[in-house]
Formats: sequence, C-alpha cells, structure tokens
Amino acid sequence: MEIFHRRKDSDYGHPDNFALGPKIGFLKSWHTAYRAQQLAASLRGLEFGFEEADERQVTAWGGQNVPRLGNIADYAEIARYYEGELTVSPAREAALAERLKGYDEAVEQARAHGREVVTAREL
Repeated sequence: MEIFHRRKDSDYGHPDNFALGPKIGFLKSWHTAYRAQQLAASLRGLEFGFEEADERQVTAWGGQNVPRLGNIADYAEIARYYEGELTVSPAREAALAERLKGYDEAVEQARAHGREVVTAREL
C-alpha cells in the first residue's frame, strides 16, 4: 500500500543536523515551562492580593482624593522594595522610598482623624 511507504523526499537526515540551540529533554522542558507559569501565577497572586488590600484601604479611608499604592508603583515593585530585592537604580529606589514615605505620612494623618488605615509596609 502506498500509504505505508516512506517518502524519499521527506528524509532530510537526523534532527541533530538541523536543531539549533541547547537540546533538553521532555522533562527538563516541562519543568522549565511549569516553573515559568508558577512564577507568573505567583506574581499575579501577589498583584491581586495587593490590589484587594489597596481597595480595602481606599474604602476605609473614605473620600475622593485618597492616596493609592497602585499609583506609586506597581505592587510587585513595592513588595520587592520591602523585601530588599529591588534591582533598580539608586535614584529610582530613593524616589520610590520618598513616595512611600509620603504615603505613610498621609496614613498617619488619617489615623489621627480616626481612620483605620495601615501603612504601606503593614499592608
């Protein structure tokens, strides 16, 4: 039967002759993909948690012109800053620290007025 015959023009040789880059096995590539997805999901979970906490903070604050952590920097960057793992220029890190300090000062003023709000680090 013709269907089971191998086509001569499709035989170009061993895949090693054409594969470029590092060669890894199935399990290694599966683990690499799984780890990348796990990190992405963890980062999204972190962002989601911060976003929810930020919304609760805004609700507790009351009013229209309330500071939001999401307006200072992205939540993951703030988390890396507090964990000591932020890898940005010293000028950018100092600017972030200054903005977070301003946020915390606004929180202290709101606490003086009886609001149940927390600082960025406590959040």
